[in-house]
Amino acid sequence: MIRSADFGMQYNKIPGKQGLCFFGMGLVRGAFFVGLLVLAFSIRHLFIVEHVVADRIVFFDEKAFFRNPQGLLVHFANLGRELDAPRGVVLFVHGYCEHSGYYSDVATFANDANLAAFGLDHVGHGLSQGERGYIQSIDLLADDVLFFASKLQKKYGVPILLYGHSMGGGDGSVV
Repeated sequence: MIRSADFGMQYNKIPGKQGLCFFGMGLVRGAFFVGLLVLAFSIRHLFIVEHVVADRIVFFDEKAFFRNPQGLLVHFANLGRELDAPRGVVLFVHGYCEHSGYYSDVATFANDANLAAFGLDHVGHGLSQGERGYIQSIDLLADDVLFFASKLQKKYGVPILLYGHSMGGGDGSVV
């Protein structure tokens, strides 16, 4: 038996196994700590919800979001470097169980061609709100893509190229 004086947790080595078993108050204290983390995460989301600015765009911790018609925050990001006068914008639309960060390497190639590169995380993916991996409707995802593409068009006034992978390609065909 090994006892941790710092946390009052007891560990029991399992014969022939690599690992430890938790016993007694250690599990209860661990559950309490996890509860505190969940509470802090919930308070953070309440803070995000209260700081919405014009055009449904939200900024929090240097991350950008927009509120979709269902009331969920959808994360978006400039995946490359900021360009003064791009000749176009590539909007990366990710696949199922992915997030826009997967395309940051490809965004550098777009930037080299003087194309701005942006991505958004679908609802339930990446930093966006929503039940993880749950897709209510491809049409709702397409609405989010259209909204964000219209904001990019308004900001830059150049052609928008949708780059969709897997489910993102389905989004692009609906758009």
